Amino acid sequence: EYLRGQNERNMANYERAVKNVKTMAAGLSWGEDSGLYLAVDGLYRRVNLRNALGIQDIQDDGQTIKLSGVEAAVAYNFECGLTLASGFQWSRIHYRDAEGETHSRIHRSVPVLISYSPVEQFTVWAEAFFDCSSSDASAELLEIPNQNYYVFGVRYTF
Repeated sequence: EYLRGQNERNMANYERAVKNVKTMAAGLSWGEDSGLYLAVDGLYRRVNLRNALGIQDIQDDGQTIKLSGVEAAVAYNFECGLTLASGFQWSRIHYRDAEGETHSRIHRSVPVLISYSPVEQFTVWAEAFFDCSSSDASAELLEIPNQNYYVFGVRYTF
């Protein structure tokens, strides 16, 4: 589990900050090495926090963070090594602060991927994420950029 306050400096506080974590996840996929591939997965996580010295934003026992999300993907893998994929990602964070107030934020995005593997050991890919009306607050809480962005990569395995 990762919380915003977790880093090498205050890792000891992490264990004191988390009272308990409950996580459920499930996914389904269908497809083979070439041709159509379909997948969907879902996640639910509930984190109960307690007062922990040294971690800001944790004022009192009783803070709760709930994260739920769904992702669906569709891809087509061509026999020549080309893969085209897209999907939809939806995340919702719901939390109760130390004062008992509840807050909720939603993040939505559409990923698009193009990948080419002429041989098994070598892959080149480009991936773009398109934001679909997420708020600044949801992006900050979920630690996900709330803007369109892209990633390029090359991988060679020995």
